[in-house]
Amino acid sequence: MPSFRRRDSVIDADRVDESTPDPERTTDAGQARALVEEAEAEAAEADALAAAARARARAARLRRQALADEAD
Repeated sequence: MPSFRRRDSVIDADRVDESTPDPERTTDAGQARALVEEAEAEAAEADALAAAARARARAARLRRQALADEAD
């Protein structure tokens, strides 16, 4: 039975690795990183707004409970 390892290693050795990065790909990667950072900042802002809204809702609920307790 022939060895497939030898054949695979020869095929792999024939492949050419590009060691110089494509400038367009580098720009795309930089833009992608910038977009990720922007998305993370927007998500953090949305989280902060949601937390503030929850805090306001809780404060309103506590005020209503306090007023209801005073009325009793």
